[in-house]
Amino acid sequence: MFDIITPAPVAAAAVVVSHDNSAAAIVQLTIYQRLENLIVQREVWEDEIFRASNDRLYSILQDCYALYVKAGSRAEAKALNDALTQQANIKGLKFSPSAHTLTKIVKCVFGADRRRASAYSIALRSALSAGVKSDDLPAYIRNKGGVEEVRLAKGNAMKPADKAVKAADLVANSELALVQAPAVTALLDTGKIDGFEVLLAQQGADGVLTIKALVQSKTVVDAALASVYSQNSNNIKNKAAEQVVADAATGAQQAIDAAVQSVLQA
Repeated sequence: MFDIITPAPVAAAAVVVSHDNSAAAIVQLTIYQRLENLIVQREVWEDEIFRASNDRLYSILQDCYALYVKAGSRAEAKALNDALTQQANIKGLKFSPSAHTLTKIVKCVFGADRRRASAYSIALRSALSAGVKSDDLPAYIRNKGGVEEVRLAKGNAMKPADKAVKAADLVANSELALVQAPAVTALLDTGKIDGFEVLLAQQGADGVLTIKALVQSKTVVDAALASVYSQNSNNIKNKAAEQVVADAATGAQQAIDAAVQSVLQA
């Protein structure tokens, strides 16, 4: 069940004053008053029950989010993944190989309903991408208008191809590690110098990555870059904003310099 969106309050109709004392008029007035009373009851119900229901939902989502965020060490992350796998096996759930850990948590907690799991997972991953702390998750979802609004906003997000272009600029000057091994070099296309490749590596318990394959498909590379963008969207947006300010300052200085030169030459 999705979070409940409270309908806009319905303005009470103006009371019609009638001096008709006929039986039909009295029945009509009685029904009108009962309707008014039902409207008031509905408004109280919406305000109390709906809000309480959403508050409880956001509290559970907050705990799901905290479970992921607080698994900071490699050992904790492995323990979380093993526990999720155990739960999935017991409940008969299946995770896709690319499923995010938050999606796995949501499925274990809320069941296999695909649409609900997707909506809740999108809300949590959106919060993660925005750098939201677990204590602030309920406020984040409320400010966005609810889980469903977060899901709909996700549908209007930047296209993967555009994300890949942005991420390429971000990682162009970064360097995590250098890999130089004959087995890998032999697979490289010498015509793609300075191009991006995807190394498929398996993580060991000791933190060592074992390279299993080299993928040169542009589709796979773009997907990987799009993922990098999603994980670093805040940094990318901040850098873009800083560049806009810098460009504006540069433009202003150039205008001042031009004005000074104009005065000096007058």
